[in-house]
Amino acid sequence: METSDAQLAQRREQLRVPTRSCSRVTGSDARRYIEGAQEAPTPRADRRASSTEAPKARAALEKNPTDRFSNHLLLFFPHTIFGPRHRRSHKGHFQSARKPENMGTCPIKYRSNRPTLENPPEPSSQAPQESMIVSLHNYPSFGHSESTMCIGERLTIITEWLFTDISRYKAVELLLQPNNQSGAFLIRESETDRDCYSLSVLRKTNSSCLDGVKHYRISQLQNGWVYISPGLTFPSLHHLVEHYSESADGLSCRLTAPCFILGSENATEDRPIPTTIRRPTINWKDISRSVIFKRKRSESDNSLLPGGLLQERDKRAKWNGIPNLLQKLHESSHPNSDLSHAHSFLKVLSSHLSMEAMSFVTEDRKTAQESTFPNTHTFDLFGGVDLLVEILMRPTLTMQKKKPKMNDDLVKDCLSVLYNCCICTEGVTKSLASRDDFVLFLFTLMTNKKTFLQTATLIEDILGVKKEMIHLEGIPNLSGLVQSFDQQQLANFCRILSVTISEPDVGNDDKHTLLAKNAQQKRNSSPSRAEVNQVTLLNIPGFIERLCKLATRKVSEATGANFLQELEDWYTWLDNALVLDALMQMATEEAEQSSTESSDESSLATSPLRHRLPQSMKIVHEIMYKVEVLYVLCVLLMGRQRNQVHKMLAEFRLIPGLNNLFDKLIWRKYTASNHVVHGQNENCDCSPEISFKIQFLRLLQSFSDHHENKYLLLNSQELNELSAISMKANIPEVEALVNTDRSLVCDGKKGLLTRLLAVMKREPPDSSFRFWQARAVESFLRGATSYADQMFLLKRGLLEHILFCIIDSGCTSRDVLQSYFDLLGELMKFNIDAFKRFNKYVNTPEKFRTFLTQINSSLVDSNMLVRCIVLSLDRFESQTEDVKVVEVLSECCLLSYMARVENRLSFLFRLINIINVQTLTQENVSCLNTSLVILMLARRKAKLPFYLNALREKEYTEKYPGCLLNNFHNLLRFWQRHYLNKDKDSTCLENSSCIPFSYWKETVSVLLGPDRTSLCAIASYIDEPFMDLDRDLLED
Repeated sequence: METSDAQLAQRREQLRVPTRSCSRVTGSDARRYIEGAQEAPTPRADRRASSTEAPKARAALEKNPTDRFSNHLLLFFPHTIFGPRHRRSHKGHFQSARKPENMGTCPIKYRSNRPTLENPPEPSSQAPQESMIVSLHNYPSFGHSESTMCIGERLTIITEWLFTDISRYKAVELLLQPNNQSGAFLIRESETDRDCYSLSVLRKTNSSCLDGVKHYRISQLQNGWVYISPGLTFPSLHHLVEHYSESADGLSCRLTAPCFILGSENATEDRPIPTTIRRPTINWKDISRSVIFKRKRSESDNSLLPGGLLQERDKRAKWNGIPNLLQKLHESSHPNSDLSHAHSFLKVLSSHLSMEAMSFVTEDRKTAQESTFPNTHTFDLFGGVDLLVEILMRPTLTMQKKKPKMNDDLVKDCLSVLYNCCICTEGVTKSLASRDDFVLFLFTLMTNKKTFLQTATLIEDILGVKKEMIHLEGIPNLSGLVQSFDQQQLANFCRILSVTISEPDVGNDDKHTLLAKNAQQKRNSSPSRAEVNQVTLLNIPGFIERLCKLATRKVSEATGANFLQELEDWYTWLDNALVLDALMQMATEEAEQSSTESSDESSLATSPLRHRLPQSMKIVHEIMYKVEVLYVLCVLLMGRQRNQVHKMLAEFRLIPGLNNLFDKLIWRKYTASNHVVHGQNENCDCSPEISFKIQFLRLLQSFSDHHENKYLLLNSQELNELSAISMKANIPEVEALVNTDRSLVCDGKKGLLTRLLAVMKREPPDSSFRFWQARAVESFLRGATSYADQMFLLKRGLLEHILFCIIDSGCTSRDVLQSYFDLLGELMKFNIDAFKRFNKYVNTPEKFRTFLTQINSSLVDSNMLVRCIVLSLDRFESQTEDVKVVEVLSECCLLSYMARVENRLSFLFRLINIINVQTLTQENVSCLNTSLVILMLARRKAKLPFYLNALREKEYTEKYPGCLLNNFHNLLRFWQRHYLNKDKDSTCLENSSCIPFSYWKETVSVLLGPDRTSLCAIASYIDEPFMDLDRDLLED
């Protein structure tokens, strides 16, 4: 709470990444197999090749020719065994003697004695010395390289330590088997993180009771390398195992041998001779899905895939002719062909996919399964996505100076089909995102207005799942591209920009404590990609000015119940920008053709399109645009270039423009949604109007927070009122108020802040809008305390309203209460009139008990108010010559309560006890600073030893000697590391407390003093047996 709120979270839900699957090898029993990443949607697609299954497979084929036909057809597109969205990962699962190269991170190798099916190999008469399996199918690699494995190929398993579907408990049980010696190990898939593995190692000692299994997380870098310690990375799991087999290097012991499992090849029993598959009646060797994409086939090629065979399989699998259509699309899309034929095939394919995409948009996405969209899945399964990418990018591959131009309708249909595949088939978006060339190519399509909409929607989805944030400066001619956009295109482009300038959501779990964040910032001192992209945008001429115009642009108005009814009927469609923008684009094009649209917005009401496109849709469309624009501006206001952005927003009159829209668009009086409680997180499934209001309030918060431009939220009359308050109190005007440019402030009878206060009072107590409203008003008061600012808000009844919500309204939302406690603290700090008003409202013991109960129910939420009361009491006690102050001190129940030492000690004890170094976050670090404020004020009055001794006595009373003071000592050590390197944080502490930061540092140094004879050092109050002051802060 000492700094501005954390960066805004990612605004769109990331598509779920499927679990990475590796080949697993465990033993010679039924668990030894090579498994694909996902089941194919056809029968028998999940058969696993092993030496024990080969005779069964052969017998089944001989017994049932029809079943053999089904099994062979899998080899027509054999990648189905691996799953349609793991085409890139399965290539790295094996290393073949046919293609010596580092294939990736899989620890399993094999030596290949690849036979030809024309001359099947004879089984050896002598049992092999190593476990062997035989491939039942072709396993193709991605691209045009030769297959990873082919039918009949022998694979010898050399390493046997990668396990799947095994829990941590089971790993311990296996490693503790009697046959395992010290250093026995296994690697298993992590139970908590799908992208990680866990290394379990057995360490034996002379005493069996001390034997144990240690577990180490194996993390993966973005480039695929793996590591246990960040300082030591490896290109694959195999290299990692080799390294730690030579040296423990930080592990509990050196890796010696894979975990022994009964029946595995660790045992010494003879292994069966691998059986070779009988040569099929059809030569399926080397066949893959690429066969249907050959433009010119030889006669022998055609015999590999008879049309009747494909049609029969198509009918049985219910593929709806999609493979055949893809074959025709490919044959008709070569560089010199007439693409009109290709377009006709694409339209037929699109008709199969469009209804599935529409059902996905209008139904619950969370329950959508792949089987729900069989056509889209089949399209991707047979290479349709890759084919469309090839068609789109074909003009960029030609060497001709004059690039061939593709038909706009063909491009639009290609993009629409790709988008349908992205939303209906899991993994397609991630696959496209991995192709940087394709992502940059898509930006070049945005120059065409006819294809802009489909391009922008596809880019937004792709960037949402891309592992690494894109560099905006890498987009060719970005400045010219942005300047060519009209207002509608620019608003849509903001949806894309929101992904490229926002820091990734760090969440609130233990991995993102202040300790972890500081360590990460120390490792990555250079600006992040998001920060670099923000600078790139600010360097585009006229960019901020256009955003301000778009954010403040007026729209036509609908009135009364008609608008509300139409909005209720339509807003569920608006989650998909493609749907709404398509409607608006259709209306615009038809209006242009009929020449009935004029520049006057009200002409839409008389247009014949009204029956097809409700007038309120245009308002909601404009609202959605403004949400995106306000989000981009808000992120830029929170970045490193904040002062530059502030200057431009003031110059282009963003705040006066929003003030003019407040009553007519932002907070209409008849809006029914004001009475609905919504979650305040941005993933809340709510209407565009709700999102617009929250984004507007976030922008006000970012704009006002610790910046002199906050006075632009007032009009000229309100600025004069502030000057009059300062004059009456005989105090100088705030410098920022004097320097405010009156030509840039709000127009009209009320400023934006006053309008916000009015709607805030009408809001229901538990409405989530109250959270954001309170945050926006609090940001106006943050920084150096201004008596005039406080009185301006007190005169408008803000204090009484806050107390009503806390005491009398029955509000139970912790988020809303926290925001009101923080606002109340800023409003009352050092202000004797505010405490007098407080005492007037809280005029009964029952009300005061309720108020204290709310404070004590969650000290993390209310500690800023506690700090305000302590600081104010300290100042008032030094102003006893003022009769008014003395009167309030004697009458105010709140000041009297905090004046009692036992109450301050109670707060101090609880503040220190509810936090520790490992749990400190941006949310609760204020508890540490509040406890420091209490001790600094005690030190000023030479009472610091009394407070420290009271903490020691409290420890012994609770029968935990040393626990509290050791924890506080570690917290202060962290405080030094954290705040002495952060200028902004230190400035905030100084401004909010009116205590010089030098005194903060001095007090912390005194408390951490090593001299055990010093009465002001924490070490003096911890008995030697309980002292634990030298522990590393990184230890758990």
